[in-house]
Amino acid sequence: MIKVRAVTKDDFGKVYPLFNRIPAPMTIPEETWGKLFSRQWDDQVEPLGFVLAKDHDIVGYIGLIAVKRDIRGQRSELVDISSWTVEKEYGGHAIRMLYAFLEDQSRTFISFTPSKSADRILRHFGFQQLNANLQIIPFWTMALGPSGHEVIFDIESQRSLLTKEDWKIYCDHRKFSSVHFMIKKGRSYCYVVAKRALKKKLPFLHVHYVSDKEIFARAIPKFTGMVCRRFKTWGLVVFEHYLEGQRVRGAIKMEMSSKPLFRSPNLQPGDIDSLYSEYFVLSF
Repeated sequence: MIKVRAVTKDDFGKVYPLFNRIPAPMTIPEETWGKLFSRQWDDQVEPLGFVLAKDHDIVGYIGLIAVKRDIRGQRSELVDISSWTVEKEYGGHAIRMLYAFLEDQSRTFISFTPSKSADRILRHFGFQQLNANLQIIPFWTMALGPSGHEVIFDIESQRSLLTKEDWKIYCDHRKFSSVHFMIKKGRSYCYVVAKRALKKKLPFLHVHYVSDKEIFARAIPKFTGMVCRRFKTWGLVVFEHYLEGQRVRGAIKMEMSSKPLFRSPNLQPGDIDSLYSEYFVLSF
């Protein structure tokens, strides 16, 4: 008998062999995969995913990273769909795992790295495409004229300035291999969270969150070199919508191979970032 049920921490040993079926941008150690089976943040909610079980065996799995967040003054639950895999002979049952949670219309669902087959299926469930364009800002980028801003790398020294939500984001993500800095002018600031990522085997900083897109778009060209020198990277990789339509001189436009998708009852594409996602849990 084949059934769908919520995943438990004890399922990891049986699910782990299925991860070898998932194309990944890098080799992911076993202990890293294991992070999908436990809560990583206080506001993370269960279930952490579903399995397709045949008697005592597990033949399919889909991971969910669901976190409650305050966005634009309202409490929302964002769910990152991660690592959907099933043994080939049971592929006809794979969609049953989606039915276990996608009937819920109250939550925002996101899939940052869907395969081509998952893309087709999720669009059938009403998912739409997020911005799939990136801007690569190389370290030699320069902007003329004074900025009036400064870059601060010691986030804890600015705790009194940060909003409650931004301080929580910092506390939630500092345990991961992440980079944090602030672009500041007086009491105005833009807090940035990024992760190191390899592009063509070269190290870059992939920006996953900016608290103020207007400040970021206006000021980042003046500070790219400083940030990259500090973290020994070749440039910044930025989701295009973080730049508010601004074209950074010298930036290279790149389209993502996997098109991020989302479905939400109340949020717009500009409200969605890639915090609390597989980028951090799986160290992409």
